[in-house]
Amino acid sequence: PMNIVTGDMSVYPNPVSDNSVHIAVTLENNMDIACSLYNLTGTVIQDKTLVGVQGFNDVQFKFPSVAPGIYLLKVQYGNEIVNTKIVVN
Repeated sequence: PMNIVTGDMSVYPNPVSDNSVHIAVTLENNMDIACSLYNLTGTVIQDKTLVGVQGFNDVQFKFPSVAPGIYLLKVQYGNEIVNTKIVVN
């Protein structure tokens, strides 16, 4: 398994086994963490805004009805936008 670390954010596990990922991120202030899951044609499959607090966060983003495949996870917080390719088994 590979953890993807971009700046102060990591997404795990990847590949995904239980139709959810954890997003670990350290935030300078309380702010929302907007998560969107896209298929490879760019259609939004699931999106949710999670509540982030100042300091370290480990939040769970669930997408229960997603079929196995490759998806793009977009995570946005403050001025940061991170795109990560994830594999759903």
